[in-house]
Amino acid sequence: MNPKLPDHPTGAVCDAPAPGVAELQRLAALMRYDIIDTPPEERFDRITRLAQKIFRTSMVTISLLDARRQWFKSRIGVAVEETPREPAFCNVTIQRAEPLVVEDAAKDPMFANNAFVTGEPYLRFYAGAPLITPEGHALGAFCVLDRTPRRFNPQEREILVDLAELVVAEMNLRQIANVDALTGALSRRAFREEAERAMGLAARHGHPLSVLTFDLDRFKSVNDTHGHAVGDAVLQRSVSASMRRLRRSDAVGRLGGEEFAVLLPHVDEPAALKVANALRRSIAAETFETETTTFGVTASFGLATFRTGMDLDDMLKAADGALYLAKAMGRDRCVVAEASRLQKRGKAA
Repeated sequence: MNPKLPDHPTGAVCDAPAPGVAELQRLAALMRYDIIDTPPEERFDRITRLAQKIFRTSMVTISLLDARRQWFKSRIGVAVEETPREPAFCNVTIQRAEPLVVEDAAKDPMFANNAFVTGEPYLRFYAGAPLITPEGHALGAFCVLDRTPRRFNPQEREILVDLAELVVAEMNLRQIANVDALTGALSRRAFREEAERAMGLAARHGHPLSVLTFDLDRFKSVNDTHGHAVGDAVLQRSVSASMRRLRRSDAVGRLGGEEFAVLLPHVDEPAALKVANALRRSIAAETFETETTTFGVTASFGLATFRTGMDLDDMLKAADGALYLAKAMGRDRCVVAEASRLQKRGKAA
């Protein structure tokens, strides 16, 4: 059964929390996990299936709460992907930061008039354990729900808490797998997933999107001359310098070795070229000291802008072609993919 939750429920449990320091920190932690609005993943669906087998409830959810929404990373028996935050039982769970059990919501003074009790999905039973990060932020809840009242014993409560901790462990593993350990950039796989999602939105809504590829000039000589420890420091600080110049909505991915890509949603070609040159200058401004010398590095950039019919491989191939041309033209410059095809020398800056 797939009950549909109301789009605009009334009868909220309580007002949404004021955006105080703790709530802002919680929302920042949620953003760092970069999990809201991502596709279903088997690692989480496996846990919800297990919970349904254990508790035999009609609904199971992994709920995450941002400033306005309750969004379901995994769900069984619930048709919608999200609901408003205010009436969500999980809104109370995260505020208490401890398990919440409501054995009969229709008889509970706090929930009897809640829109999810008096209307679809007509909840009567709820048990939720908060999803608490290692830093202590409650990002959401692992929930089992039903249309009929039921008892929930201490042992079941312990199992629910264990499952919630398992969800958080998977979130942490997901975050580690998505990030390059050395530079903090997205892994190649994670960058491709993010870029493909952004390209789908660009195609659907008609907004611009650009991709940069860049690598550090003569990086092999840095490793050969100064050693791999210094080379690692150069990579770390070069990426860090780039990230400081980008928006939160942008993404940097490590494609391999010293080659990186930058995703720029809602950015057209002229604006993307300005970003590329800002990143190039930021990298060139970094200086590195060893026991014997001080040196700097430069980077070359290629730029491609999304056009109808292109896929991610097309964009990356076009940007890489421009990057190779930038190398051939003397390095430490930015070249636009289209210009590199149409003009003999490319469009360098």
